[in-house]
Amino acid sequence: MGQVINKLKKGDPTPQQVEKLAEIIDQVYEAELKDKDVKYDDLYHAIFLIIQKLRKKSGAMQYELPSKQELSDLFSRYHRRGGTLTKEECREIINGGIKLENFSVGQGAIDILLYLFGIPLCALMAKRAIPGMKSISDDVVVPLATSGSVIFLVKTHKL
Repeated sequence: MGQVINKLKKGDPTPQQVEKLAEIIDQVYEAELKDKDVKYDDLYHAIFLIIQKLRKKSGAMQYELPSKQELSDLFSRYHRRGGTLTKEECREIINGGIKLENFSVGQGAIDILLYLFGIPLCALMAKRAIPGMKSISDDVVVPLATSGSVIFLVKTHKL
């Protein structure tokens, strides 16, 4: 519990965190901002890309943002007549930009799902397959396996 509270504390970032952030900022700068006449919306999009890369490195589940060019193409395709954007045009633009393949799951989320659901299921199957283990109740095996998985995830700093 104390380890989780320490992770939630605000304060100065560690040197490793500063180094990772600087590396990501450099990558985004080279790809999006270098040698361009940067406007506010360009910088705003670069910040979103930086946040997206940070989430990907931390292994979180996330929805990846469409690129600026994709949004521009969608906007010009569905908003042809100019003026204010109608609700139908807005729906078409968003439906065109949001796709199931843009959803990504990082390694950290996969580990948590695997440990929290996979290990208790394997323990239950092993209990049923091993002779003499049928005397132990399922109500004991599943919570013990789940608790063991959570303890392992906490000890390895994945949770």
